[in-house]
Amino acid sequence: MPVNSTTAAFVLKLKTGKWRLCVVKQVPEQTSSCWMLFGQNRKDKTTFQMEFASHHETTLINHLTDICSDEIELRLVLVSESPTVSCIESLWSLQGQELYRKQLRTASSLNNSLHQDLQMLRISPQMQPIPPSMQPSQTRHSMQTRSKTKW
Repeated sequence: MPVNSTTAAFVLKLKTGKWRLCVVKQVPEQTSSCWMLFGQNRKDKTTFQMEFASHHETTLINHLTDICSDEIELRLVLVSESPTVSCIESLWSLQGQELYRKQLRTASSLNNSLHQDLQMLRISPQMQPIPPSMQPSQTRHSMQTRSKTKW
């Protein structure tokens, strides 16, 4: 592991008209680690959490497909620090790098997407802080203005 890097994690966030849901893997690098599903009803704010054994990934996917009967917004977020207590509120509010966002309209497209998306949750990425000398500045870089340059 490089010096000053931190272990990051992926959080899969799903939003429907009725639910806010987060899926994580307890210890991504351990094959036997459980899947965790956290949810909140958007109307009455009731919450739930479910644990699925690692070999029940298909059961988790089928359950999510059943819950998400209407249009779904799915986001994969890379976070640098996991919350000390995992619950829907702490996971949903995590800020991080949004790797992608999808709008899905059918259960079959959600099912297909989840098979791919859950594979990302098995990975423990490493993040390195950006040194101050590499952070973006207010000056314009030539690549930013290249399209405006006349050849």
